[in-house]
Amino acid sequence: MIHLIGFSLSRRFKNKMTFFLIIVLLIICLFIGFCDILIEGMKPDLFDPLKIALNVRNTELFELGEDLVIEEKAQIQISEKDDGYEILTQHELALEEELVLFTAIETYHRNIKSHELNEEVLILVNEMSYPRIDVTVESESTNRDHDMLFVFITGIYFMMIGFAALIAQEIVAEKTTNILELIGISISLKTHYYSKIVIGWLSVLLQIVMGLCLAGIVVVVRFLYDDGKGLIAFFKKLNLMTIEQESISEMVKMIFDNQEMIQLLLLSLVFLFIGILFIQMTLVLLTTSVQTIEEAGSIQSPFYIVLLVLYYVCMFLNNPESMTNGLGYLFSFVPVLSMIFMPSRLLIYAPGTLEVIVSFVCSLMALIVLIKWGEKRYVETVLDFSKNSQSPLPRG
Repeated sequence: MIHLIGFSLSRRFKNKMTFFLIIVLLIICLFIGFCDILIEGMKPDLFDPLKIALNVRNTELFELGEDLVIEEKAQIQISEKDDGYEILTQHELALEEELVLFTAIETYHRNIKSHELNEEVLILVNEMSYPRIDVTVESESTNRDHDMLFVFITGIYFMMIGFAALIAQEIVAEKTTNILELIGISISLKTHYYSKIVIGWLSVLLQIVMGLCLAGIVVVVRFLYDDGKGLIAFFKKLNLMTIEQESISEMVKMIFDNQEMIQLLLLSLVFLFIGILFIQMTLVLLTTSVQTIEEAGSIQSPFYIVLLVLYYVCMFLNNPESMTNGLGYLFSFVPVLSMIFMPSRLLIYAPGTLEVIVSFVCSLMALIVLIKWGEKRYVETVLDFSKNSQSPLPRG
């Protein structure tokens, strides 16, 4: 079995396509790691304030802030009219630009009207227009750090989906080329079955390790460049990150100081790993009865659609009510479904220890039952060519 596993892994990873995939992933990681430099180089005025020209009664009352700057000749001109204000622009405004301009004009309008009212009337108007609103949060249902971890889990989820059908495709290829019959002469089909399980597990693990290593290389390079300060600041400007940390070193320190976060991440990966293995074994057992690559593809495509729907259903149900008492709570105990629902609950909604144990046992038992039941079906059907019009070689 060891030689078969080594041969299969070597054939799968020691080839030109794997090298090409590594290069592509490295380029993608480098682009993400240095996207602030690339984007700001292509569009240096991306975060520059809007340049406006003013034609109003009192420019001193026009509050600019960090998003606006006044120039005599600008492509955007704000004029005051008898019945309101006019924005004259030489290009179509983005939604964010309109919001900035509307807010500035409304603030200016209030300032102008305030100067026309006496102090008592002004206080009364402000009390009528701006009621005091206090927001009290009884319990914090989400955590920003855990939300970022769930994004990380999502990335691994989609990466593992892409490799879930590799073993099934390999078995079909071995059947169509009669290699499986030759292998059956040397080792038993039972040994071949369990070797395929191990190969599938190791393949997924190696893919995860490869992806993490590539991402780690980019993180180290960015750390040596500027400790990631420019990248984090860039993401904050785009509102893609809301963390307090401003550098990679601060983020690493925050992660290692929060041992609970690391434990939740590892536990979430376990649920995800078990679920993907269940999908992988199901595909293997289904493809034992097919004869061509085309038939295998027709089986695998619905699985991808179901897994994609599962992810979006999880996003739809990812709210406190559903994840603590509703469908999201129930789905976190169902094998396969728990691989995405339980990590979501673990990283955001803090389920009880007993709930996590029950969900883990259910998923693990379902996988074990599938493996044991699949052993018998695999041995009986993997070399069954009765549906093929051509007579195969003897099973030996």
